[in-house]
Amino acid sequence: MHRRPPGVKTPGELLRFRRDEWFAPDDGASWALPFRRWQVARHAWVDTPPDSELGDMLDVLRGEVQVKRGLWEWVP
Repeated sequence: MHRRPPGVKTPGELLRFRRDEWFAPDDGASWALPFRRWQVARHAWVDTPPDSELGDMLDVLRGEVQVKRGLWEWVP
């Protein structure tokens, strides 16, 4: 099993979604593809023990729902 050494700090880009950090030129105006890349990276980080600042997978999923609700408010 691949594990992070104890005490490794969670990268800042995984703590908070910022579209520009996960944007690719072919994404267009959509936030959905950058958001999905962010989700996949967070899930991979949480799946590798030990626990991080993100918490467990359930905490991550709850946080992502809150972020997604905020993103939908921006849709005209």
